[in-house]
Parts: sequence; structure tokens; C-alpha cells
Amino acid sequence: MTRTQHTPGPLTIHGPSDGKMRGLDDGGDYAILDADGHIIGEAIRRVGPNEYAAAEANARLWAAAPRIADEHARMKAMLHEALGDTVDPRAFNPRVRALLAEIEGER
Repeated sequence: MTRTQHTPGPLTIHGPSDGKMRGLDDGGDYAILDADGHIIGEAIRRVGPNEYAAAEANARLWAAAPRIADEHARMKAMLHEALGDTVDPRAFNPRVRALLAEIEGER
């Protein structure tokens, strides 16, 4: 897992689009906005000729990403505080080892 900088939150969503931009928008798309109101991404509803995605749910998940990342960091710090840096993750069961590996970005 790479550690790249992301757009800080809070992120919000705006939509659904009304489909009035002929040729560019079929309606139902959601914009993801940064704290200054700039569009940083878009969750598209129509993804194929007869295929549709859950654009609102995808946009909400995307907008929640900074909060999820912050909570992940907080939980990681709590885990290290509780277990210490000397705990060998191999001592845990496979599911806990996998979680620790994912938290540490080794997966």
C-alpha cells in the first residue's frame, strides 16, 4: 500500500445531476466537493450502455474517506499503545495477523 497524500476533508457531495448537459450527463451523477466547494471527483451513475452504478452510495463512501482514514489512524495508534511495539503479530490468529498487516501496509 502506498502512502499518498489525499484531499483533506471534510468532503461533501452534490447531486444528483439533472441530465441537462446533453452528451455529457445522463443524470444521476454526484460530484464530490472539497472543503472549498471545488469538484475533486464525480461518481457516475451510467457506466455502460445499459449498466448503472450506485452513484450516490459511491459518492458518500468517497466523501467519507478522509474521516475513515482519520479513524483508521486513531485505531492504529490505540492498538500500538495497547499492545506496544514489541508485540509479535505472528502470535495472533490469522485474521488478526491479516488485519495488523493491512494496518501496517504490508499487504
